[in-house]
Amino acid sequence: MAVRSKAYQSEDFIHSVEARPVRILAEYAEPLARFHRHGVIDTIVFMGSARFLSREAAEAQIAAVHQQSSDAADIRMAEQALANAAYYEAARQLAFRLTTWARRPSHSAILSAPVADQGSWKPQTEAQPKPTGSASG
Repeated sequence: MAVRSKAYQSEDFIHSVEARPVRILAEYAEPLARFHRHGVIDTIVFMGSARFLSREAAEAQIAAVHQQSSDAADIRMAEQALANAAYYEAARQLAFRLTTWARRPSHSAILSAPVADQGSWKPQTEAQPKPTGSASG
């Protein structure tokens, strides 16, 4: 009687359409196992556009465009990249603040970042009022 190999050991199967759910699960399970090995408990993922540049890169792009081209469309695109860099920088700043907060011995502060004024972020440590009374419906 021939010994059958495990399905996950079959290259043909594991790369097949039928095994796609297994591959997707592996893309979740492998990083999760790595996080556990390194003691990572929680993560926050920032989703954004790969087309947005940092402020430094956008400023360098504008300088290069001004040196190499006088085309109004090129200049507008470089200026738009600089304007969009504000979003990149805001995400970078939020990531820094969250990391700094999370590394504090006691990180029970409530994060508050008003949308209209991102520069005035500060942790608020006041206790939040607890709801009183019973739920009625």
